[in-house]
Amino acid sequence: MDVVIPVFNGSETIQAAIASVLRQHGPWLHKVIVIDDGSTDGTAEVVQRLGNPAIEVVITPNQGVAAARNVGVSRSAAEWVAFLDADDLWMPDKLQTQLEQARLQGANFVFCSATRLPAMPSGPVSATQLARSNCVVTSSVLIKREILELIGTPFTPGMSFAEDYLCWLKCASVTSAYYISEKYVEYVLSPHPRYRWRQILTSIAMLNVRYAAFLKASGVPQTQRLVLAWTLFLGSLRSIIGIIKRFVRSYRANSQRIS
Repeated sequence: MDVVIPVFNGSETIQAAIASVLRQHGPWLHKVIVIDDGSTDGTAEVVQRLGNPAIEVVITPNQGVAAARNVGVSRSAAEWVAFLDADDLWMPDKLQTQLEQARLQGANFVFCSATRLPAMPSGPVSATQLARSNCVVTSSVLIKREILELIGTPFTPGMSFAEDYLCWLKCASVTSAYYISEKYVEYVLSPHPRYRWRQILTSIAMLNVRYAAFLKASGVPQTQRLVLAWTLFLGSLRSIIGIIKRFVRSYRANSQRIS
């Protein structure tokens, strides 16, 4: 399999992320594709100094994480593609467990829980479930490359928020998805949203519009399209409320530190 790691100014974390990939149990790894998205801190040089022939470094102008992941997918050739963010880590048996479950469950899209996040019971995940709430940590995803090709451009450039969620919604709409409750990803969660409100609201609007367009283009029956679109709309409202709560918690924490 191939592993896609987008990175922007990640010189302090990228080595640990790559090391967690190279420590995976089993002979699964084919290539680690690191996309340096216009870093200015020498990230590419840090990776190149590792001197590992399994690591391919692609340097691009800064275009955002969606475009960087798309470049990584386009450079992949293996049957399976896994994603990892440059500040996250994998447990050593992540890939082996996911491949085993993919075969057992007949799933082409497998993801798992991560540290610092609540887990739900293991089991199949439908598009409706995913539209209700985004339970996919991108650093936990293992998916067949043919599914990414099937949905067109996997990640939507221009979306600075929820671009990964849109991709996983599309994938769950065209193939079988399976969730593993074990926490195989060490996940770095920002204590407050890293986006401006305009970015968040614009991206959420694009999420809903583009998913509805994808369903129609994919030939999904109208009744099912309406159910999925309405479920995603309600889920988006809940997401906005959750983001507001994170802003409030962050503001209160900062106020307490200042006082």
